[in-house]
Amino acid sequence: IEILIKYEVINIKNQNSIHKSQSRGFANYDVSSSEYNNNLVKNEALKTAIIEAAQLMSIMIQSKISE
Repeated sequence: IEILIKYEVINIKNQNSIHKSQSRGFANYDVSSSEYNNNLVKNEALKTAIIEAAQLMSIMIQSKISE
């Protein structure tokens, strides 16, 4: 699973763009014996990929703001 988050950080006082980028998260999952188990494992992999992408986005934003 690959997640792509595109984002833009905007200064709300003057509406100027501070930073615009994208972040990716990845996760793998193995197909199991039943459709129910496949959906559970896929949903967990999706959550993992989203968390990974969000954490990377947070790090990139914090780095840009610190400049």
